[in-house]
Amino acid sequence: MLSCSVTENFFGIVVFILAGYLMRWLYCLVPMTTSQGFQMTAPVYRKGRSQQDLARLKADPHFGNWLSRFKHNIVDSAFGDQKIRATEIQVDDVDMFGSRFGFGKFKVVTEPFVPSIVFHRSPSVCVLFLVKCQGETYGLLTLQARVPAGYRYFPELLAGMMDGETGECRLIAAREVEEEAGLTINPEHLVDLGEADLFKRQDTRSICKSSQDAYDWFRNGDPTKTHQGYFNSPGGSSESTRFYLYQQEMGKPEFQALVKRLEGSEQGVREEGERIRLILVPMDQLLDLAPDMKVGHALALRQRYLNYQAVDSREIRVRKEMRRALEEGDYAQIALLCDQYQVRSNTEHWRQMRNPDRWAELLSSAR
Repeated sequence: MLSCSVTENFFGIVVFILAGYLMRWLYCLVPMTTSQGFQMTAPVYRKGRSQQDLARLKADPHFGNWLSRFKHNIVDSAFGDQKIRATEIQVDDVDMFGSRFGFGKFKVVTEPFVPSIVFHRSPSVCVLFLVKCQGETYGLLTLQARVPAGYRYFPELLAGMMDGETGECRLIAAREVEEEAGLTINPEHLVDLGEADLFKRQDTRSICKSSQDAYDWFRNGDPTKTHQGYFNSPGGSSESTRFYLYQQEMGKPEFQALVKRLEGSEQGVREEGERIRLILVPMDQLLDLAPDMKVGHALALRQRYLNYQAVDSREIRVRKEMRRALEEGDYAQIALLCDQYQVRSNTEHWRQMRNPDRWAELLSSAR
């Protein structure tokens, strides 16, 4: 009698557990629909998948930005010989950083087929932190464990994810400097190296005329203005990075105090598993010492920023000389300036400046 009761209880428990797994499996088959009309589903082969993960991905504001760009550029696009139809977003996995969104992986079902597996991350910020002392410039690198790269101590620039935040990128960058380096800086002293980016330059023309219309479509393809930086791996990841430059000049005592402060210190947010060491290296050795792609990108953007500064200062000087020549009626000097300096604008613009009918207009714009 006792044996029969135990057996019945055992089978009852087994049936209850199996019923629970069945309900969970059926629940996973229920699709979610975005406001754009796409179905978001969880593949049945993903054990333990729940609708909660789908909801978490939809709640990430940066996923919403991606979805808006995707819909505008691909689904609603009239550009090209053949439209790409997208019917479904299959969500495979979502990882959270505590209560914050971390990573997501999903696939977009398209007709015709185009590679469409997406590793979704929030945008990131990166700071090229430079210190100048006695004519030498040094760059600050972090050393921390990077399991995907397979290194216990991997040298890279100061950087961090926005993790679902939508605040001012400059403030987030300053906070990353404080968290990773233990240094407090004024966010206003951070130079946004993307301020003169390709979306703000109107005179960009391709020598491949047949593809110029495609490039123009790309430049105008972000109606939500959510393109916050440079994409690191657009073939597989939605992550983009905004680059900032911080420069500070120090005397020798102040520089030595900074070096002493950095030596042996360990920074980072312990709750997030960060244990970061820091080193200062000569700026011309950054590329040699750090196999971090962000280093090359940041240095190139810094050089472009310096070039723009030089162009700006030269253009101001040219405008002053041009105004003086216009006021004095020295047309020969105007012609010389037009030939000698071609700043920012194209050659046609400078050729028009020789036109006497435009001198009054130029005088007004030069002031």
